[in-house]
Amino acid sequence: MKAQIGTMIFITAILFTGISCKKDTLPVSSNPERSIKFLLHTEQDFSNDNDSIIFSVFIRSHTEVLFDSMLYSMKIKDIPGSANQLVFEKKVVGNNADLSVGFRYEIRNVGFSWYTDTCQSGQTSKVVDFSFH
Repeated sequence: MKAQIGTMIFITAILFTGISCKKDTLPVSSNPERSIKFLLHTEQDFSNDNDSIIFSVFIRSHTEVLFDSMLYSMKIKDIPGSANQLVFEKKVVGNNADLSVGFRYEIRNVGFSWYTDTCQSGQTSKVVDFSFH
């Protein structure tokens, strides 16, 4: 009788352990986090160019602006070379559409332009490498 009670307690303990150790799986998100890294530099010598330039970065879908930020104003001669490039990173959550990513810049009293790239749907990381020239 004692052996049967011991066996029953052992079996019950195994059952409860098996039930309590069951792991629930985490749901897989259909919109994973995406990382967009912006690199800004130049390969040219602008050491004599004292014009001011304003850079901004953007991330857009077909229907909305997800991120739009002015970086700062600087002299063109102060744009760093590739060894000292400026690096900015932005995380995008909840949007799995194709994205337009890039830089806009304005040179005072001259005009504005842009550099645009694409982050494809499902792509979890993107590097936007802009060499100003």
